[in-house]
Amino acid sequence: MKTVLQLFVFTLLLFTTTTASYCLPKEQQKQQLAEAKADLYYRMQEFDKAAAEYLLLLGNRNFDILTNDRISIKFAQNLYLIRDYEEAEKYFGAVIVRNIAAFTPESACAYVATLARNSKFKQALVLAERFCRIPAYKKYQPLQNLITGLKDQSAMHEIEEVCVSKTSFNQPGSNYASVRYKNGII
Repeated sequence: MKTVLQLFVFTLLLFTTTTASYCLPKEQQKQQLAEAKADLYYRMQEFDKAAAEYLLLLGNRNFDILTNDRISIKFAQNLYLIRDYEEAEKYFGAVIVRNIAAFTPESACAYVATLARNSKFKQALVLAERFCRIPAYKKYQPLQNLITGLKDQSAMHEIEEVCVSKTSFNQPGSNYASVRYKNGII
């Protein structure tokens, strides 16, 4: 049943893509079909297949910059979902430098979450607040939730580091540990 449904959706995508672009050159039609195929894999949560298709598309250097940015963001979102956070950050980062308008609210959340996963909490918070200055993103609740969580996380990471030296009562075996108490250490 799943295979029949997948075949139906792919056929429908193929039909709508080819009828909408009947006046485009053949190369563009092939690129649109390849992107539709990658998008279909993504929607069906077959992220490994989608990643391979997006990577093939990114290898094609005939795209204009906007198309390349759109595909890069889709690929980065896919990398985020398969938990390759370092690579996802690279692709998201390459696009944000050139074109913040290429991000959708969902991809903006994925980029902010990617930075948080890479323990870059302050950078993620600054970026999330930057996205929130865009009117379309202001009321996007998942982004607001991320900002709240990042503020809490950033506050936890601002704990002062204290150097503790060895005391005279420590012995080679079992030792006492230092503990924070009020504004000091015991």
